[in-house]
Amino acid sequence: MIKILAYLRLVRLPNLLIMLFALIGWRLFILEPILRKPAILPETPWEAYAMLALSVIMIMAGAYALNDYHDYSVDLVNKPHEQPIGRLIPPRRALLCSIMCTGTGVLSGIVSAIIVKQWMLIPVFPLCAFLLWQYTVNLQKMPLVGNIAIAFLTAFALWLPLIYEKQVYTSMISVYKFYGLSQAILVLTAFYSISAFVLTLLREIVKDVADMEGDQLEGYKTLPIVWGITNVKWLLGLLNGAFVVAVSIFLWDIYKGGLKLYAVYLFVAVILPLVYFQLKLPSFRYPTEFNRASLLL
Repeated sequence: MIKILAYLRLVRLPNLLIMLFALIGWRLFILEPILRKPAILPETPWEAYAMLALSVIMIMAGAYALNDYHDYSVDLVNKPHEQPIGRLIPPRRALLCSIMCTGTGVLSGIVSAIIVKQWMLIPVFPLCAFLLWQYTVNLQKMPLVGNIAIAFLTAFALWLPLIYEKQVYTSMISVYKFYGLSQAILVLTAFYSISAFVLTLLREIVKDVADMEGDQLEGYKTLPIVWGITNVKWLLGLLNGAFVVAVSIFLWDIYKGGLKLYAVYLFVAVILPLVYFQLKLPSFRYPTEFNRASLLL
């Protein structure tokens, strides 16, 4: 049982569940309710959508396992008591877990693209796996480049379901009969993915500050190492503050538009934790404080 929990920790089960719920939520609470009004069915059958969701979370799981395998020596410094590799999982098995998860994810994605006859999407899944490997080996050692890469891939994962729904974005181009519905889906998906991008970027920068000690020993050139903690705090404050203002304006608009419950939920779940983070940020001095702060993002 302990080893099973160690493997679940290795692949970051909570993060996988968040992504899974995000993908299912997009289908159930954005796409289907909007298309239901004119009695239009989604083009992607549930079996293909399930394969797509499986692909996303398995590629993520493989990337997490590979990252822990590659950063084993760094994590011994940054979080020696939280690292499952070495204590509970042999390094070779962690690497094998990464290969199996990534392979399953790529294959699932290809199958989902074949089911919906989206042939152009077949290379997307091995390409995403390759970019995540590049992040682990090279990009995460560079200032901001790795952070932006991970944020982009997270946001892209939330665009994938929309890309599968050709009727939505082709109707925007051809001004098809449900143009207004397509516009609503695109706006909400854009909000969904941009939020994921910004929150992931903030979390990755905060984690870099928390992991400074081990990263310095390994010769990494992450943003806090290059810029210093004070400058990074300014950047985080500007990004977070701008995001809070922009999202608050958007939520107020959809609140006035009738989606009151949805707006209130997002305000409580997203805005309030970010406001708390903004208020606490000036008092942060040490990496351990940033480690705790990353739990809010």
